[in-house]
Parts: sequence; structure tokens; C-alpha cells
Amino acid sequence: MRIYFRLTITFALTAGGLATAQPDFGSWNSAPGAFSRMGFGARGAAMGNAMAAVAHDDATPYYNPAIAVLTEGHRFNASYSLLSLDRTLNTLIYSKRFDFYGRGVDPNEEGAKPRAAAGFSAGLINAGVANIDGRDAHGYSTGELSTSENLVFVAMAMKLSDKLQAGVLARLYYFDLYEEFGSTTVGVDLGAMYHLTPDLVVAFVVADFNSVYRWDSAELYDMNGAITEDRFPERKTLAVSYRAAERKLTLAGEFSFDNMGGTLFRAGVEYEPIERLVLRGGVDNWRAYTDEPARPSLGFGYSYDVGGVVAGIDYAWVSEPYSPEDRHVVGISASF
Repeated sequence: MRIYFRLTITFALTAGGLATAQPDFGSWNSAPGAFSRMGFGARGAAMGNAMAAVAHDDATPYYNPAIAVLTEGHRFNASYSLLSLDRTLNTLIYSKRFDFYGRGVDPNEEGAKPRAAAGFSAGLINAGVANIDGRDAHGYSTGELSTSENLVFVAMAMKLSDKLQAGVLARLYYFDLYEEFGSTTVGVDLGAMYHLTPDLVVAFVVADFNSVYRWDSAELYDMNGAITEDRFPERKTLAVSYRAAERKLTLAGEFSFDNMGGTLFRAGVEYEPIERLVLRGGVDNWRAYTDEPARPSLGFGYSYDVGGVVAGIDYAWVSEPYSPEDRHVVGISASF
């Protein structure tokens, strides 16, 4: 009886220790479209992707479609990520604002104010994994495989008042998983920004509404195939940013939650110590109730004027706790 009691206590303590030692991760980690939640461009990555309420300079409508109407002139951005484990992540975006003036108003006249404004943005995110070692059921090599996942998006926004902007973004996903076996889906984002003061902005975004991959494996497995669905987490984000223009400092923060039980915080800071040179830092994926670690980031940006075109180069370092190497993002931009 004494031996049985000791064995029971030993088993209970061991099982309890194992249970508490297991990392606590949520279902959002295995949800589809993870590449689209890694951020967009070097500036966003360096600031912890806390960009939904950042309304100046190189703001990206991918984080909040309402930002599209705040673009000055034509703007082009592209980025390339250096990733371990044969992964790729590239981004491309073009943004333009359109001002509409009343009849008889000369837009070239000093002080002329448009009666309405709209913004347009279109972009692409490309991700993939290469050099995958293919094997058959007996373990023999079948050659190298690769995957490719792409997101094409179009954003449109309106300036509803001097303080309020709203926008919508349409997402088109295509996932080429294996030898003509893939899936396509369409999702929608909605976003709004409100300027409490010229320097203090709040924002709200709903992302990936209705995004779902549908798979039909009958072409691969014939009668053993099946139709399955993988739903994207529908995310809602509350964001705020403050810009101390005289001190050339920007602070940003976000709280995001989804329909899969995930919640996270993001924060970012941007400081311009000298003209045209910007230093950045941030933290992404800060989750309060799981064992998943936060991801700090650092970066910088430098811009210069070339014949009326403001060109810029950006860099970001992002911690990747489960990768042998961290992520490095290099971006270029042009405004004219």
C-alpha cells in the first residue's frame, strides 16, 4: 500500500510538472496566412508593426486602409527580407492621393483647399519556402519542393472630415502548396482614423474578414481525398499614436485581438536625431497569457532629395526566437 501511494504521488507530481512545463500557445499560431501577419516593409518591422495609427511620412495603408488618403503625391515602397530556413518574404506597394476641388477653384493657388480627397493603394506580399527535401512513402528522395504564398491587395480611402478618415482594403490570397495543389481566397479589411489633435491619432481596424482557404485533395488522393477549410483569424485592432513634431519623436501602441482567442500588444518608437536620419525601435507579439515570447526590433531610415524625388533606404532587425537566425529587412522608397 505504501509503495502504491508513493508511485501515485510520484506520477501526479511528474504529470503536473510536465503539464506546467509545456509552452502555452494558441490556435492562431497554426492559422493560415501567417506570412501576412509578419508586417510590411522595413519601417513597420522596425517599429514592432504598431503602425495602424501612424499617419505621417512613410505610413503604409496595409496596416490601416484609411492611411491611403493621407499619402502625399506618389509613393512607392519595396522591401526584401533576409530569412533563415530557406524562407522568402518580399513586399511592394504604390500609393496615391487624389484631391477634388470645387468649381472655379484653382488648385495651384496658394491656400486652395480641396472640397474632398480620396486615396488609392495597391500592393503585393510574396512569401515562400524553398529547398524542401521531398520523400516518398519508402523514404526515397523525390527531388526538391517549394511553396509559394502570395497576397495582392487594393486599398481605397476617403477623407470624411478634417479629423476623420475611413478606408477599405480587399485582399486576394493565392497559396501554391504542392504540384498544382493550391487554394485562393478573398478577404476584406476595414479601417478608420480620428485625429483627436494634430499630433494625437486613434484608429480601429478589422482585418481578414471572410478570409478562408478551401482545399480539395481529391486530385491527389482520388477517393481518399477530402474537402477541408482553414479559416484565417479575423483580427480587430485598437491603435494610438502621438507625434511630438518639435522633438521629432513618434510613439505608437496597439492592442489586437482575434476570433481564435489571441490577444497581443505592439509598441513602436521613431526618433529623428538629425535631419533625414531616423532611428526606430519596437516590440511585436507581446502576449500576456501565453508562453510565446515577444519579438523586439530595431532599425533606421535615411532619405535624400534627388532631382525632386525624395528617395529613402530603410533597415530593420527583428528577433525570431524559434529560428537559427534573426530576420533582417531592407527597404527602399521614393516619393514624387
